[in-house]
Amino acid sequence: MNLAAVCLQALTECATECTARADSCLDTSSDFADLVDCCDAALRCADICQTTIWAVGRYTHQHASLHRALLLACITACRHAREQCTNHVGRHSRRRSCAQASRRAEQACRELLLQGTPDCS
Repeated sequence: MNLAAVCLQALTECATECTARADSCLDTSSDFADLVDCCDAALRCADICQTTIWAVGRYTHQHASLHRALLLACITACRHAREQCTNHVGRHSRRRSCAQASRRAEQACRELLLQGTPDCS
C-alpha cells in the first residue's frame, strides 16, 4: 500500500474514533463540563481529518500549497486530540482508541508531508 493510501486509511480511522469519542463525551452527563475541551478537540480533529481525506484523495500539483497547509492543520488537530485523550485515558473507554488513532493519523500526515507528492493509485 502506498503512503497516500496509508494516510487516507489512518485519517478515516481517526475521524471515526474522534467522532465516537465526542459522542461518548456527550453521553457522560455527570462531568460534562470537564469534558468540553475533549469533545471540542475530538470534533475539530474529525472535521479536519475528513477535509484532509478529500484533499489527499483529489491532490493535484496545482494545489500543493493548500495540500501542505491541510496536512499541517491535520497534524496539529490530531496532536491536540491525542493530548486531550491522553489526559483522561483512564476515565473513559473511548479515549485510548482515540489517542492511538490520532497518533497514527498524525504520523501518517507527517510522512506524507515529507514525501511531498501523494500518489493515490
